[in-house]
Amino acid sequence: MRTFVTCDKMIDYPVPQLTPEKKRNAPAFVLRLQVTKAADRAGTDYAFLVARNLKIPLSSFTVVYEYIWLDPETGEHRQASGEIRYEDGDINRSNFIVCRINDTHTVLASGFRVRVTETVGEDGTVYVYGDDDFLVDTENERALRYSYAGESLPGPKSEETPATGKTEKKEKKAKKPVSRLAHTLIALAAVLAGLLVACLLVFAVFFGFHYIMYNYLMPEADALVVAGRQDLAEDYVERYLANNYFFRMYRDEVTDTVDRLCEEDRLNEAYAISKNAPFVSLTNKVAMKALETSLERGNYRDAYAYAASLSEDYAGLVARSAAAHITDGEGDGWNEEAASVALKAEDGEVSDLVAHDLALWYWNRGEKAHAKAASAKIADESLRAEWEALFRQEEFSAVLATKDTDYILAYLDTHEDIPERDGFLAEYHRKKYDEILEAGNYPEAFRLAAAYGYDTADLVSDPAVVREALDEAYFLQTPSQMRLYHAETVSAADMIVSVQNGKVSWVEGGAVLSVTNAVSVSAGEYVTSILLSDGSVRVYANRSAGNSLTAPASFEADFIAASTRLSNIVAMSSGERHTAYLRADGTVTVLGDNTYGQADTGSWTDIVAVAAGRRFTAGLRRDGTVVACGSNAAGQCDTDVYRNAVDIRACSQSLVILFRDGTLAVAGDRSMGLAEAETLSGVTEIRARQTSVIARLKDGTFRMCGRPAEGSNGSVAEWRDVMDFAVGDGFVCRQSLSGSVYSNGENVPVNP
Repeated sequence: MRTFVTCDKMIDYPVPQLTPEKKRNAPAFVLRLQVTKAADRAGTDYAFLVARNLKIPLSSFTVVYEYIWLDPETGEHRQASGEIRYEDGDINRSNFIVCRINDTHTVLASGFRVRVTETVGEDGTVYVYGDDDFLVDTENERALRYSYAGESLPGPKSEETPATGKTEKKEKKAKKPVSRLAHTLIALAAVLAGLLVACLLVFAVFFGFHYIMYNYLMPEADALVVAGRQDLAEDYVERYLANNYFFRMYRDEVTDTVDRLCEEDRLNEAYAISKNAPFVSLTNKVAMKALETSLERGNYRDAYAYAASLSEDYAGLVARSAAAHITDGEGDGWNEEAASVALKAEDGEVSDLVAHDLALWYWNRGEKAHAKAASAKIADESLRAEWEALFRQEEFSAVLATKDTDYILAYLDTHEDIPERDGFLAEYHRKKYDEILEAGNYPEAFRLAAAYGYDTADLVSDPAVVREALDEAYFLQTPSQMRLYHAETVSAADMIVSVQNGKVSWVEGGAVLSVTNAVSVSAGEYVTSILLSDGSVRVYANRSAGNSLTAPASFEADFIAASTRLSNIVAMSSGERHTAYLRADGTVTVLGDNTYGQADTGSWTDIVAVAAGRRFTAGLRRDGTVVACGSNAAGQCDTDVYRNAVDIRACSQSLVILFRDGTLAVAGDRSMGLAEAETLSGVTEIRARQTSVIARLKDGTFRMCGRPAEGSNGSVAEWRDVMDFAVGDGFVCRQSLSGSVYSNGENVPVNP
């Protein structure tokens, strides 16, 4: 800050400052104060610098000041204060404004305080600052001490006598002179003290240096010991710490402790202590003594362990000594420790003999795992192979003892060297298959049969087996097995068609027609379909079958022509003027009339059975749900609600559904007694046509619901030895186990 007035004495003081928050927004505040005393003037100048914020134009600002002065006449301190208001328009022209106060007082005896207390902006805004808006400035609180030209600083107070008022100085007491002897003694004491301090310093330096070196270098040696390089650790300490006072104390203590433990025959403890110290020579000494002691006591395992820690080939010496104990009869009997150590001898023939004897010893004790480990050390291949065969047989016997078929098969799969393995595999494959069948897990049975090459014809011929697990077992069958599963050897419409020994026969117009290699038949109102063993289909017009003089009608001719393109068929169902054909891949093709959409089955997949009614077609999915298309006049296509179905059959305007639990449901027309079918239970097989349903029950008996179709030849309740059965137009028929066909009812046609 520049000097505003030339003077003999000038003092620059700080002033109280606004708090940072107030200061940032203050239009003006006192930044610095100068007090000057001119030599040629009686008064004192106070010049202070006011900082301006030019962004806030001012019309005026007010400065308040106060100070304490010494009255020279009375010697008392007095307080003076004043206020200055600046309204000059020039106050907005500069960042800083110099303000002056002149006072006639000649002595400033205490602090001078000055601050801006109020500012008024040109817009009329008034800013007022109180004591709380200023920071505490301790420096400003102290008394201001200075002197002017020709004046002296105030001195300390002098003591005055009450009477005269004059100052009297206190007289000092006279010191007694010190004798020459005292000086000599003091000097001698100083010399001795100096020598003592020097000696102490030498000792401190000596021991301090040794202590620091010991604590600095020993961790390095310890690290080498931990790393297993005790030899390097010993070389390290001998090189750098051999003359260290503290190291010598440590070495002597370790050596004395190890020697004492050795004398007390506590060799393990002595070895452990020496092993953790940087003295490999001491460790070797202890190991050698422990080695000799262990050999004397026949403790070959400990002897070998101590020998292995020595740099020379003492381990081989111990192994040969143990082998001699076993093979030469030096010992007083079998010694397991000696045998295990003898296996490490360099002589292969000796080690093989010892390994064999050790394995045999373990075997006789029932310790098969130890025996196996010992035999594995035999170098002779033929001798080792004998032991391996013995262990393999023993292991396989233990596996067989578990009687766990899965575990045994898994073991056989991973051990191809088992004697007579193929025979065991065949035995346990059959056992596994039988277990699966007994548990009723038919899908798994089909998988195992395919893997093992078993014939599953007996399973496929049993509908209950496939239906029990329809969603999995069905598609595990071959197409031939599927055809056998769906086979219907007798079918009826207004005539009867039957299959016997691969031949199909029926009577139409007095003639008999036969087709070979037939598996299944389906008689319709206009045409009859015959499924051959290769998956192809033969279709005949009913009126011309067996009579070459009667030509098929155009509808029948087109139907027959289209059927020649069918392949891989496994099941059929004939309606009034259409027939549904099920392929092995689960898709369905419908030939014939499609007036009502009964042939719209192109999107169907995973179908396992089909049924064709008068003007509709239904399909059973592998998951037990049912789909349908075509006429829904009686609600026969409303099948979304059904689950767990295993078979379906179609009447004229009804769909009969067989469930896994042996019950039935009728969708569509339930009149003429069809609703009674839902009262049956224990049903295993159904046939349906027109308005009749026949059910075979678990006990082998039959029940019929719907319009009566029984006549003078008896009812279905009297049927026995039935291989297959069917419902025709006003009659029923059955095929016996011998292949003969019997029928009864109204308008019964001639049996083939």
